[in-house]
Amino acid sequence: MDTSFENNRQYLESELRSLGLEVTSEAWRPLQRIQFKKLVKIHDHEEAFLRKVFIESLQSANRMRTSKPGETSKINARDVSTALLMLGAAVANAKESAIAGISKALVKEVCPYC
Repeated sequence: MDTSFENNRQYLESELRSLGLEVTSEAWRPLQRIQFKKLVKIHDHEEAFLRKVFIESLQSANRMRTSKPGETSKINARDVSTALLMLGAAVANAKESAIAGISKALVKEVCPYC
């Protein structure tokens, strides 16, 4: 797990660009509240699960805001907050093989939205 907010931001923006989505300048404000340094305790497969679910949740949050089929708008702070809430629900309901109980508790502790 990379503990740098900036590196995580760059990674997420790169992933979103590859999906044809852009990001507003204020979008990552909710993500700044996450204590990435505490997440180093999670395993690689758990990190992959968190990133995958978060990206999928961002896409869903963005689609819920658009008015026309196929239309997209830039990811904003509300989308990020919504995606973090969705991530929290996914983590709480995930199987132990995806994310261990101790890691679920850690995610809940470090993510104020989860």
